[in-house]
Amino acid sequence: MKKVFTVFAAVAAIVTVAFGTLAFTACNADADYFDDGAEMTLVIATEPVKEYKIDLTGKSKNVKVTELMDDEGIPYTMSGTFITSADGLFQSGNVYLYLYTSVEKDKSVNEWTTTMDYNGTTLTTAGVGILDLTVEDGCVIYICTVVYQF
Repeated sequence: MKKVFTVFAAVAAIVTVAFGTLAFTACNADADYFDDGAEMTLVIATEPVKEYKIDLTGKSKNVKVTELMDDEGIPYTMSGTFITSADGLFQSGNVYLYLYTSVEKDKSVNEWTTTMDYNGTTLTTAGVGILDLTVEDGCVIYICTVVYQF
């Protein structure tokens, strides 16, 4: 009986350590959320340009740009995974919405990549769609239109 109790106590100790480690890791979950004062800039290139400073405080670092637009009441439409309008910009005919970003990992690297300056920040055409854009503290995301000639 003493041997069974010893085995039971050892298993209980292992389980306690394992759950304690998980609990400690869960306490560090704040690393997955933006700190106080975190902010991004969303620019919609209407005439005149609309600039939104979006407070990221407490938001998940995996937040989607469209979720932030919802939170801010910025109107947009989607067709599948593509953004087709944004607060006064509309896709029609051979006019499409185009995305620029300051986030390094989302920048396009193909032969059609272009850059632009927005208030001293260099933006590069995005290599991902709006649902995959990374949101970072201080980032700038710029939505404009482009005309494709076929």
